[in-house]
Amino acid sequence: MPSWRGDILRALGCAVFCVVLVWPLILLVRWRLLHYDNLEIIEDTDIWAAILASLISLMLPFLLLAPKRPDLGFRYSSVPFLPQIVVVGGAVHTVSMLVWPWLVGADLVPGTVLAELASDPVALVTAAALVFTWSCVFLLLLVVILLASERMKWITGVILLIPFLGAIFGAGLTAVRTFDNPPSITACLVWVLLGIVALVLLTGMDLLRTHLHRRAQRRESRWQAALPYRPSLEELGWKPR
Repeated sequence: MPSWRGDILRALGCAVFCVVLVWPLILLVRWRLLHYDNLEIIEDTDIWAAILASLISLMLPFLLLAPKRPDLGFRYSSVPFLPQIVVVGGAVHTVSMLVWPWLVGADLVPGTVLAELASDPVALVTAAALVFTWSCVFLLLLVVILLASERMKWITGVILLIPFLGAIFGAGLTAVRTFDNPPSITACLVWVLLGIVALVLLTGMDLLRTHLHRRAQRRESRWQAALPYRPSLEELGWKPR
């Protein structure tokens, strides 16, 4: 198990990887090098950038997933750790979006949130709150699915995939609508409020999973303490040659 600092650095590295991956994808569309399945060129760079904003929120939880670790990559801690991951990732992604208007270039529609990211604080806060909100939602849903699959039946985790898939669709739709519209104080406040609600829910889920983990550990300790004592071979006097 890595240290707390090691996990934070791992989250930071995953967030930077998302940024490094997204920037070239925007440029490929701007340069008309990406195609649909029917070989038609993708031309709407601004819409593509908005979809990538929701993709950033989706990628981070899966990059942090570590099946070989007992906590599956999401650290158990008295101080909720999952919100810290979202804050680190959200900060990196917010800074990275400052250069998105330049990456989109001539395809940029003037006056939209995407176009004003580097010049209008309202646009930047709106975009940051959107990414932060969906990062909380995806991380929350993924942890719930893993928790349900581990402590209940796998069919429960499969059923929970339905709201997860719905969240993917909702993230893409809301990102396109938000980035393609002019900056608005109302939209900004709505996304900030949604981000706060999502953060509270994620914090509660983190505290719950930590409580369940520690209760399982106490139960296992009591079970092991109730087992009859078995002396070792050395205590019985066996001396191998």
